[in-house]
Amino acid sequence: MSLGSLIKKARLAKGYTQEDLQKKSKVGKDIIGAAERGTDMPTDSQIRALAKALDLQAIELLEAKKAKSKNQKSTSKKTSTKKVESKAHL
Repeated sequence: MSLGSLIKKARLAKGYTQEDLQKKSKVGKDIIGAAERGTDMPTDSQIRALAKALDLQAIELLEAKKAKSKNQKSTSKKTSTKKVESKAHL
């Protein structure tokens, strides 16, 4: 499960709005929303604050962040290789 999905699932299970989670975690609502949509990644300290507010183990969220970062690097390398290969054919 992605970091954003974990945050959203835990937030909804607690009955929190993004604003509620913002107040409890002191993490900006824009960061929470972007994390849930997968368009931005909170910092490790923000993840720890979110985990605490959601009664989760921070390691759960940090591992999800690490997995996403690793996946993005892998995808980026594949895209770069394809660009190099297509230029070589010119």
